[in-house]
Amino acid sequence: MLAAALAAVLALAAASALAQEGSNPLEEVDPDLKAKKKNPIEEVDPSGPEGQTDTAPPKRGPKAGTTGSTGAGASNDQPEAPPKRKPGQPDVDPLLVPVKPKPMGSKPLPVGPAAGETTAAPSVDASRAPAKAIKLPHSTDAQVLEAWERWKKASKDLDGKGQEAALLQLTQLRDELGIADLEPISVGFIREADVRAKGGDAPGAVALANAAVQLSPHLPSAHFALAEARFRTDMAGVVEWGGAAWDGVRQLWTDPRYARPALGDLGAGTLFALIATAVAAVLMLFARKARYFHHDFHHLFPRAAAPWQSAAMVALLLSLPVVFRAGLAPLLLVLFAASCLYLSTAERAVGAALVACLGVVPLLGGSLTSATAFSGTPAEDVYALERGGLEASPAADRVARRASDGKASYAELFALGRYQLRRGQLDSALERFKAAASKRPSDARLLTNMGNAMLARGDADGAADSYKSASQADAALAAPLFNVSKLYARRSRVLRTELVGQELDRSITARDRANALDPSLAKRVDPPEDDLAVNRFLISPELSISELDPIAAADGQGDKVVEQLSATLVGKPDLLSWIYPGLLAALLFGAGFASRTGAVSGACQKCGRPVCKRCDPELPARSELCAQCVNVFVKKNAVAAPLRVRKQLEVEHHQTRVGRLSYLFGLICSGAGHVFSGLPVRGAAYTFLFLFVGFSVFYRQGVLRAPYTSAPLLLRLLPLGLTFLAVYLLSLRGLYKRQEEA
Repeated sequence: MLAAALAAVLALAAASALAQEGSNPLEEVDPDLKAKKKNPIEEVDPSGPEGQTDTAPPKRGPKAGTTGSTGAGASNDQPEAPPKRKPGQPDVDPLLVPVKPKPMGSKPLPVGPAAGETTAAPSVDASRAPAKAIKLPHSTDAQVLEAWERWKKASKDLDGKGQEAALLQLTQLRDELGIADLEPISVGFIREADVRAKGGDAPGAVALANAAVQLSPHLPSAHFALAEARFRTDMAGVVEWGGAAWDGVRQLWTDPRYARPALGDLGAGTLFALIATAVAAVLMLFARKARYFHHDFHHLFPRAAAPWQSAAMVALLLSLPVVFRAGLAPLLLVLFAASCLYLSTAERAVGAALVACLGVVPLLGGSLTSATAFSGTPAEDVYALERGGLEASPAADRVARRASDGKASYAELFALGRYQLRRGQLDSALERFKAAASKRPSDARLLTNMGNAMLARGDADGAADSYKSASQADAALAAPLFNVSKLYARRSRVLRTELVGQELDRSITARDRANALDPSLAKRVDPPEDDLAVNRFLISPELSISELDPIAAADGQGDKVVEQLSATLVGKPDLLSWIYPGLLAALLFGAGFASRTGAVSGACQKCGRPVCKRCDPELPARSELCAQCVNVFVKKNAVAAPLRVRKQLEVEHHQTRVGRLSYLFGLICSGAGHVFSGLPVRGAAYTFLFLFVGFSVFYRQGVLRAPYTSAPLLLRLLPLGLTFLAVYLLSLRGLYKRQEEA
């Protein structure tokens, strides 16, 4: 009884363990996949990561549906002898029988039945016609260029049929080679469309722009050219040309070759506007209070000293940062220190904040450079390989050299392998995938592409295993389910009649699950049976754009920008240089509160003369009027009438002069007049926007150049022009209203 109870407990524990084991989407479609857990990398290299080989491989017969050849274009649909099975053993899918991994290029060795085994009933029906072999691409970039030359010749000869035939061939070559964008050729169509449009052939321009979009759906300038051509044809068709324009804008922000330069333009304009706003604001604050600083500074000299002598000394002291080439931040700090005792709290806060920002600008510039770098980096090569166009061949050579030197990243190896797979170089592609797997072995996209390469070279076992591993690694990826549905459908063509239904059911179930994960696959049209090109028949997952970021940073470019900006702004590229502008600005902001003690002179609210206790000891503490204004406007009958009139005229002239200067500064730079007239926050905001728009208009072609052409000039200048007018007019209107109120 005790033994029976113990056996029951062990049986329940085993059943519980099996129930808890996670299932794979492909295993749910094909339960036979659970019988084998094999590393797909070993299917490429039987030595495995440690160079070990299996010492006791399971016995099997030759694969069903393979010819044993691993060369390019080998068929995997030739029926062979089925695997052996023991008496009573159920039929096992011949493509998924556990096999000993074999080296690339080797032929499967037939294995006879083991002792005690009997020959199983064949799973394949030799009388049935096998599925067509998957075709590998044999075309080259040279053929693409030849087709383009034929189109140009037909266009020159006004041969419409020749142009259509050449365009059709370009489209077929693009699909056969798995090219995402034929950008150089699309640019040629765009230029020809522009010529047709200027010649009055609007429908022809639309047709050529459509061809450009068809060959390069990810090229922004192609969509913009189509929008322009449609606009010229029918201005009222907002939906048509507006939709094309929106597609172009969307591609601008999804293509890193355009999005990163656009981000660079935005960041460069922001940093420039920040620096220029700091300069403009501090200069306006100093210009407004320089008179009072000079008055107090003159008290440090003997009474016999002339004002011009003290003024010369002030100019000498303020120019020391320029003489010693200390940078822009020290110069602004000196100007801010000379005026901070005479500024209001809001003015000091704005000035201190802007000066402190100069310390972090070098760091922001370096980060911006690293974040927007793309051209000339490994990321550009990877992107070219993923697009697979005419630029991919030289990029493949560069990546191959880096790979041979051991410097290639995972993304580079993945993209190179995928490019070689789409060009039919199966053995080379598998080698690249194996190298990439050593860096990231569980990437579902890598395993899916590896399965595609195996299936294309006739290794259906390895393909099924790789698809299974891909689905295990990422159950949300639709590609392995879609591709394995094709494998099941092809396998059903050579099975016995009673097994076909089960195999087709697996294919349909896998396809339905793939469609549920990616609804766009439901609209995917399979190639004709007699032209099963690998790039049209199977899905090849690609890298995401975000994965290019780690390899897009230009080597050392960010550090160089930090050094250059530090030398210009703060003197040296070190931590202290980046911190001291903020620390000194904070100290000067606090020192400004000392003006409340009356230690320095103030500004007369009427005539603007210095209010100085040392010059007029009889003035009350913290008086807002000078001695003259007190005698004229406060005391009655203290001065004669002519003197009173003259003082009133002086006050009016002072206020008029300040108003005109404010308006003049506002005309030169929006916001500068506000800062000069005592509105620092609003003035700094206006100044920043004005300088940012001015910088963007000046660099309307972009600080960082994008390939081919970016957004149309009108699309760039229109929002900038509207912003410029709004900022400029609102700034002047504000100054005018302030003067009217005064």
